[in-house]
Amino acid sequence: MVWTRKKALKDVTILTISQYTVQFITALKGFLFAKYLGPEGLGVWASIYLIYTYGQYCHFGVFNGAAILVPEKIGAGKIDEANKLLSSAITWINIFGLLFFIIMAIYTFISKSYFISTYWLPILIISFAVPIYLNYNFSIYRLQFQHNFKKSGIYQALFAILDLITSFTLLFLFGITGAFIGLLISLLIIATFITKDGYKELFVFFNKDYFKTNLKFGFQLLIISFTFIFLTTADKYSLASFFPKKDFGYYSVALSIAMLPYTIAAAIQGIIFQRMLEEYGKTNDVNSLKIFLDESILAIALITPIFFILINTFAEPLISLFLPKYINSIELLYKLSIGIYFLSMGIICFSFLVVIKKNIHLIFSTFFLISLAIFSNYIISKYQPGVTLVTIVTITTYFLYFSILYFYSYKIFYNTNKILFRLFKIALISLVIIVTIQPKYIYLNNILQIALPLCVSIIWATFTFFYLKKNTLILNQIIKIITSIKN
Repeated sequence: MVWTRKKALKDVTILTISQYTVQFITALKGFLFAKYLGPEGLGVWASIYLIYTYGQYCHFGVFNGAAILVPEKIGAGKIDEANKLLSSAITWINIFGLLFFIIMAIYTFISKSYFISTYWLPILIISFAVPIYLNYNFSIYRLQFQHNFKKSGIYQALFAILDLITSFTLLFLFGITGAFIGLLISLLIIATFITKDGYKELFVFFNKDYFKTNLKFGFQLLIISFTFIFLTTADKYSLASFFPKKDFGYYSVALSIAMLPYTIAAAIQGIIFQRMLEEYGKTNDVNSLKIFLDESILAIALITPIFFILINTFAEPLISLFLPKYINSIELLYKLSIGIYFLSMGIICFSFLVVIKKNIHLIFSTFFLISLAIFSNYIISKYQPGVTLVTIVTITTYFLYFSILYFYSYKIFYNTNKILFRLFKIALISLVIIVTIQPKYIYLNNILQIALPLCVSIIWATFTFFYLKKNTLILNQIIKIITSIKN
């Protein structure tokens, strides 16, 4: 078990560096797009981009089935079986991806929507990008199945860099349509190279038994994955559907900045999920997974507030200086950071429940919260101008999501009172983020508004360092990993 955690932490370190490189480049792209397009233009771009986001789930779950079954087969030493599942998955992924593009093309030409008729070309371009992305994403996962996280990270960083250069250049030349052409070109180039690794030892495979196996396990997981994405974009969907595009632009900038610390959780979740699958495939013992659950949530709960504090501290001066049109985004950013703190821990519980196949719990919980969020935002759009209350709905949704999944995860190990007490302690940590926002609402000079939160972040970082060092193996192993990389 110690080896598993040490290897997992090494993978997390490599992937986190890669993810933050990608996140920095993505943030730079968002900054350039926001500055060039303005709030309304950015809202239009973000609305069209939702097609790309939701289109990635057009494969009916065959990819999800392979993603959950292959690590278990690898953990059990059944490599040939794993390759057949992957071969079947990529065959049908391409079929469903092309069908998605054809359906979107037909819909675009027959639709009477003013928005679609105005932006039909970028919609077609981004629809065609979906099957290309599916091949790229499949290959990224294939590398990670093989524990080749370094190459996976390099490809992701290269795609982000190429996308930044081509998309912004073509945006400048041809407007929003050019931005999506740049994305498509970048995908085509990177997919051409990465699929050489992604397709290695695979083949076109129409075997109905393997297709049914992937579909049987994957369709339910597709619903779970799609509802999770819909949950985390319910605010965007609501803004695109019920609010002016300018409000969507303000919100998009705030959200893109607030999501930066989420990258830490996403990197941990990506590795821990695969490790839990492999461990569960070997032992079939849920107790062997508890250490992954405990230490991952603890690490995220203690480490991410440091980054939320830093982002909230410097957001106002930087946005005022570089993106003055988006000054209204600052208030939204402060609130969103609290919600995303809880979401960051929720994805660990999500992974644990998927591994132990508690799918029904996830589906019903997420559907309920999506319905609640969209209905609330619809009512807000009718009776309350602006989007400030949308952020309150988002905070509430993410807190409920984490709380429900945390309860489902730990009821296997503890009684209700102990779960609620542990949940209360984690929720208290969010006060660190809330406290550091308060100087923004008090009449203080600019130096104090920055100095006070920075002092809190230093104190919290010091506490986190010694607490993790004393109570877990996480910090010691990360230090050893960094030292070995340096040497």
